[in-house]
Amino acid sequence: MYFINDNAAIKTPHTVTKTPAVQRRIPSALSHDSNIKVIVRVRPPAGPELTGYPGERCVAVDGPKLLFLMNPDKGGAAQQFTFDHVAGENATQEDLFEPAGRPIVENCLAGYSSTMFTYGQVRPTARLEVERPIPCLLGSDVDKADLRKSRVENADVEVDSRWGMIPRIFQLAFALMKQEAQQRTTDRLTFACTCSFLEIYNEHFYDLLNPKCTSLEVHEGPSGNVFVKSLSKHPFSCFAAVMALVQRGAKNRRVAGTNMNRESSRSHSFFTCNIESTRASAIAGLLSSTSLTSQALKASGATGERLKEATSINTSLSQLGKVIMALLESLKDEKRHVPYRNSKLTFLLKDSLGGNSKTTMVCPLEVYF
Repeated sequence: MYFINDNAAIKTPHTVTKTPAVQRRIPSALSHDSNIKVIVRVRPPAGPELTGYPGERCVAVDGPKLLFLMNPDKGGAAQQFTFDHVAGENATQEDLFEPAGRPIVENCLAGYSSTMFTYGQVRPTARLEVERPIPCLLGSDVDKADLRKSRVENADVEVDSRWGMIPRIFQLAFALMKQEAQQRTTDRLTFACTCSFLEIYNEHFYDLLNPKCTSLEVHEGPSGNVFVKSLSKHPFSCFAAVMALVQRGAKNRRVAGTNMNRESSRSHSFFTCNIESTRASAIAGLLSSTSLTSQALKASGATGERLKEATSINTSLSQLGKVIMALLESLKDEKRHVPYRNSKLTFLLKDSLGGNSKTTMVCPLEVYF
């Protein structure tokens, strides 16, 4: 999956521009100064779309704003939305990493709980390794050997232009940790890193780095923090080691064929990294990457077990929407109940959506209606 940015606005069909555009702004709670950022990526055509897609183009990018065009055949008005950042069709991986990936690394090393979660419907494509949720975050056609250049601690790793979000995040994290350790030699600064990889499938938890463990449950600690009991944690000390763990866990995710994709993800996943620095006192930061999946039931042609999976996926996302709306309403009414416990997904994301955590949402949009 490539992230792209088109600075030139796409010309709007005259049948749509005759109707005045309606502008909507993201609530102030999701502004640049808040703990939650919303970033939109306009997906380039892929798979069948490259050879001719029958739909109407419905998205245009104009600088930092996104112009969403309703289907001209239905006479809809053009509606303009403002987000923290919008990446158009010609943006590079680096263009998206700077506003989306770099801040969560810097916040994590400063001691904050930092989360990025990506959301998007599975789409028809022939480039499976690009579009599957975890590989798409890794990037396109990346040789596994390239991800294992760093065999020793503190070895420098150069960024490959083909890399997606996850390799870039950990390349930067290790570069910044090395830089800080060199600047604080008298403090004897050290870092300890561990990670875990979790999957939610049909409202059940699975450890992707220890598939034999099947009795996982989410709990809330005395201080209100949410954790998954018995989830395995794996130490790592270099870029190569953490990338090997990411790829190992990705292979264990549940996929199945539908009309939309020959290897459609059937679950949500959570890759979590804990980085603790130790000198006179300890500082711990948490970095999480969450891949959320959705599916259009009619278009997917799902039946039987596939239909059950798709329904579970979409139901949990619906509950996530309710939680976000409740959080916005709670800014005006402190007594407003936030229904975190309505699904395993929302309960697990409680710490990422509330408190002093730093969260970035990356939402891809299709070019065509």
